[in-house]
Amino acid sequence: MARAELFDYRHVTAESVTADLDAGLQEANQRVDELASSPPGTLVDALARLDLVVAETVALNGRTGFLTLAHTDAEVRDSSQEAMVAVTTWLAALPLRDDLAEVLLRLESQQGEIALGEDRRLVQHWMRDLRRNGHGLKPYIRDEVRLLRARLAELEADFQRNIDEHADGLDLTIEELDGMPESFIARLLPGTVAGTRRVTLAYPELQPAMAHCRRRDVRERLMRKDWSRAAETNLPVLTAGLDVRRRLAELLGYPSWAAYATEVQMAGEPVRATSMLQTLRAAIAIPNAARLAELRSLLVEDGAPAEVVVEHWDLAYLERLRTERHVGLDPAALAEYFPADSVLNTMFGLMGDLFGLTFDNVPDPPGWAPEILLREVRDADGSVLGYIHLDLFPRPGKFSHGGHFDLVRPHRTEDGSRRPAVSAVLLNFTPPVEGRPALLRHDEVVGLFHEFGHAVHFTVSNARYARFAGTETEHDFVEAPSQLMERWAWEPLVLTPMARHWQSGQPLDPAVIKRLTASRHDGALPRATMDVMRGLLDLSLHEAISDVDLDQLTRNANEAMGVPYIQGRSYLTAFGHLFGGYDAGYYGYPWAEIIGDDMVERFEREGILSPHVGREFRRLVLEPGGTRPAEELVEAFLGRPADPQSFLRARGWG
Repeated sequence: MARAELFDYRHVTAESVTADLDAGLQEANQRVDELASSPPGTLVDALARLDLVVAETVALNGRTGFLTLAHTDAEVRDSSQEAMVAVTTWLAALPLRDDLAEVLLRLESQQGEIALGEDRRLVQHWMRDLRRNGHGLKPYIRDEVRLLRARLAELEADFQRNIDEHADGLDLTIEELDGMPESFIARLLPGTVAGTRRVTLAYPELQPAMAHCRRRDVRERLMRKDWSRAAETNLPVLTAGLDVRRRLAELLGYPSWAAYATEVQMAGEPVRATSMLQTLRAAIAIPNAARLAELRSLLVEDGAPAEVVVEHWDLAYLERLRTERHVGLDPAALAEYFPADSVLNTMFGLMGDLFGLTFDNVPDPPGWAPEILLREVRDADGSVLGYIHLDLFPRPGKFSHGGHFDLVRPHRTEDGSRRPAVSAVLLNFTPPVEGRPALLRHDEVVGLFHEFGHAVHFTVSNARYARFAGTETEHDFVEAPSQLMERWAWEPLVLTPMARHWQSGQPLDPAVIKRLTASRHDGALPRATMDVMRGLLDLSLHEAISDVDLDQLTRNANEAMGVPYIQGRSYLTAFGHLFGGYDAGYYGYPWAEIIGDDMVERFEREGILSPHVGREFRRLVLEPGGTRPAEELVEAFLGRPADPQSFLRARGWG
């Protein structure tokens, strides 16, 4: 894809989205119709042609449906929402087609063993897809499966959209903002009441407010709003979506949706995922109790009564106090040394050196908003591997968290040439304010390395088929490479050239860097408790075979946190992962972190910035993508299977 062929998002309208969608789906349907009516002589040839259709349809979504997450125009977002549902529904319906399945199953019966690894894997995945979509069952069952698939696609899109567009917050006085950094207060918009400032539920505002606000009552009000985000609109969507998933699992012969979802993951079955979470829960139980006792002491020191109980809304605030006491670092003051441009340039240089890449700036990028950055990724031989859009700051209506999104999957075209990758990294970092550049908290630096790691994984893919491109691996493995890449955001050799004061240019004191890097696992315990809580909640929702008491399931999972449940709050209606591709899969975060930590050990043993190990990681883990089982990729890089004990030992839990 020459640079001139990059899609120009600047001229998109609601009408153009609809027209592009209609034309794209018409062409896709025509190509599948032709394949079904006049198939080639072999199954591999048929699936290769089908893979090209899927690749084009994913690219169609990258031009249309993706924009519901990011475009500046609400009408475009509305039109794109419809496009995302339409493309998702089309992709889900593809393996449901009787005519296509008949051809593929006939061709399978006519051919012998397939020798080539990626071809064989493509066949295995498609045959599995057909089975998981009801082929072999009675026609009326397949008809119901089709209807349910389409309904589920609509519900999943609605759920995330309701979260993204839920505009709420608190208008706070200066007294109520006590403890928040002046730079934070300065960028808040005025509230509706004179003399107040508006703190919204957007991450760049909510997170600093929860971590710095001294007023316990204000923190409670903010958290109660956050736990009730999109409650009215999403509660019926949630219950309907769970009903659809339960019915689909029943029709397809699975004991639960969790069994259906985990079948295609590394875990393979819900019991392995639950076992991992329970093992982690047991390992952190005593450390977490000690941590909460320490936090309670800090809360009393901060003025709370002696009998106070630590609540959810105290955790971020007390963790900050604890970090400042143990590590001696103020996150807001530290951010003065991480201007976004310096962080980005350091990251590009680091990953370029490690993986043999260059990330060249593309001027005047054809993005969906004026502030979009675009990097052209080239290999050591000068060939273009792909393009990465960077959308770093919050906007009204934009996707409210952080994520990597594939716009064009890299794959081999019909003439054998490689189509470069195109993807987008959406983040919601602390934005620049008048007179000051964007200054990133260190946790935002870590988040950038993580999401950009996904983009690199996706871009360097050498898979022949789009089905296996880069991050198209087992879902409970896909986070592992990015978990590894977070490690470099804690490395003194990386931080030293990166961290310079945005005004004076003075480097960050080496003693401060030492304290910062020593705190790498300081936040691991609260993160692990949250991962266990969410993972158990997600699995329990999807292992249920009938209607469940959502409040009781949430209450049960909350016990892993060790703090009281927030009465009368839904929480689930703002848990975007449930309908964002992580259904019965949230456990994948700690699962992948365990693997990522194990792979980090090889870098630490042979050289944390070793280009040799970096090239090995690229060749053995990143480039293959989903062409081989994730267990094989890990074992090829480590020389052994992954060992979860290294994760526990590093944190002092094993």
